[in-house]
Parts: sequence; structure tokens; C-alpha cells
Amino acid sequence: MKAGLNIAMPPALVSELSEYGAEAGDKLRDSFNLDEHRWRRFLVAIERLTETVDNVADAYDGNDGEPFGEFLERYASRPDDADHPLSYRQNKVDLQLLRSRADDLTALGCKWRQEPQIPEGKLPRPKTDLRITPKP
Repeated sequence: MKAGLNIAMPPALVSELSEYGAEAGDKLRDSFNLDEHRWRRFLVAIERLTETVDNVADAYDGNDGEPFGEFLERYASRPDDADHPLSYRQNKVDLQLLRSRADDLTALGCKWRQEPQIPEGKLPRPKTDLRITPKP
């Protein structure tokens, strides 16, 4: 069967597909466990956040090149420099707020590194990605 809008669909097929939809709705209503769903989403979020704040701490430590704090000082902290940054310039108060939040994330990443890790097999699979994407 082709996907997409099919306005010439035979009535028997419309009826059959409607039954599938009703069956799926009944199954969702009767079987879906919201508490279990929320629990799994929590575990996924904690794992992703753990890896993300660890990556922030790595960047600030400079484990992958120039330490990020030094980059901010070099690039973003010079409002008198007409070449840096080229967009979204921040005043000193706002830049300090941004740096404070980055420092907090870095400290959290370092703290979590020192704590025991959640054992493999106790978190949902497959692993996930945390991506920053535009909101619709």
C-alpha cells in the first residue's frame, strides 16, 4: 500500500484501517502505564544529562583543545573589540551570568565524575542523544 493522502481509497480499506486505529486506541487506553513511561524517561534524561555535563566539564578543562573558559575570555569578553563576537554580543552583566551558568555546569560535571556511575544494564537502551534543535 502507498503512503500519503489517498482520497480515492476504497470504502472497505477505510473501514479496515479505522478498525486498526480503534484497536490501537483501545490498547493504548488499557495497557499504557504512564508511571512506567515517566520512570523510563527520567532514567534516559539522567543518563543524557550526565554525559552532557561531563562533556561541558571536558570542554572547560580543555581536554579537547583550548579550555572553553579561556575561549570566552579571549572571544566574548572584549566588547570593545569590533571583531568579537560577530553576533549576539553580551554586556558585562549578561556575560557574567552566562559564565556563571557554565561554571555551575562544569562543577556539576566534575562532581558527578567523582560519584559512582549507574551500572550498565540498569538504564534503558538504546542509548540516546541530547540534541539542540529549533522549536517548531
